[in-house]
This record gives sequence, C-alpha cells and structure tokens, in this order.
Amino acid sequence: MDADTAPLVLSADLAAPADTPPGDFFPLASTPAARRATDVGPPASGTARQASPAGADSERTLGTMVHRLLQALGASGSHLRADVSALARRLLRHDESAAVDDRDGFAARAADLYFTLCRQPAVKRYYSAGASAALHEVPFVMLDGGAVVHGTIDCLVRISPDEVAVLEFKTGRPRPEHQDQVALYARVAAQLFPEAVVSAELIYADPTDLGEFP
Repeated sequence: MDADTAPLVLSADLAAPADTPPGDFFPLASTPAARRATDVGPPASGTARQASPAGADSERTLGTMVHRLLQALGASGSHLRADVSALARRLLRHDESAAVDDRDGFAARAADLYFTLCRQPAVKRYYSAGASAALHEVPFVMLDGGAVVHGTIDCLVRISPDEVAVLEFKTGRPRPEHQDQVALYARVAAQLFPEAVVSAELIYADPTDLGEFP
C-alpha cells in the first residue's frame, strides 16, 4: 500500500472541536497540507482554510438537512409536505441555526428538495436495492496525492456483498468539480469495501423542478 493512497481513517476517530462551525467538514489543524474533499486544485502547504463565501454555510446546512430527511424518511416521497417541513425544523441543530435566517423558509426549502430528489430514478433504484444497508453522512480522512483529505460522503449503499454504490446528492447546479469530488469518494469506498465493486453517481435535485407536493 503506497503512501499516496492510504491509510484511510474514519473521522469518527477524530472528534471535531466544540467550536467547529456548521458544515460537513472540520479542519485538521495539526496537518499543514490538509484540505477538504470539496476543495478544487492542489493545496498550498501551510495555508489556512479559506473563509466560506457569503451564504455557503446556509447552503451546506441545507444539503445536510436533505440528507437527514432521506435517512429518516427513505425515498418513497409519500409523506405530506407539511410533515417533512416540520421534521426539518426539528432536525436543525442549535449550532446550525446561526446560519439560517428564516427557519420556516429553510425547512420548506429542504422539504421541496427532498421531494425533488425522491423523484430521481437513480434515487428510487438505489434505495429500493439497498435502503436497509444505506450509510448516510459517512466521514473520512485519507491521504491522497501527498495531502490529507477529509470530508463526508453523502450516502453509501451496500447493494450486495460484492457491490457498493456511492451517492453524492447536489442541491445546486452542476459544476465541473463535482465529478472530481465523487471520484474521490469512490476511491474512499474502494478502501472501505476492498472486496466489492464500487460505482459512483452524482444525483442533482434541480431547484427549478419543484412541481406540486402533497
């Protein structure tokens, strides 16, 4: 096993500091070349993590909330919209509320995106195949290309003993770096499940396709 691909360490072993800002990732202060999985391009040695652009924390929290709704409700999309919105409000942690100006509007938007994802054929296919073996919000730390990379995989589905799917949900518009991100997650999954064939898929919730909800 060469130094550029491993070892993989789940970040469950590395607790985030109490003052960690809302979001999917936390910094590794002791590692000068650490970077987040969502960063684009090679890291600059010794540089600090850049501050999030305006609204980024709220958008990350929204994406995390949609993942929580999928974990709690599955992907049938059969629930009432009001119930899904209410659940989103309850699932919003106190430390995340600082990034949310309008809790009711945030919850309604999360519910809309949840239903939009439930309509995606890929979501229905993977969840019907392995919903009982789905792992959500899987944290990881790994050495990749000489740098420590840390992040969170949206969903890992164990379809069968020899097949694993990586699902990366996006609630915004497609961007070129998304492909690099999901490819990295596939490499992580291949280390977690070395005996399995790993597939990876980007699944977008198009915010213009909200339609009508129950």
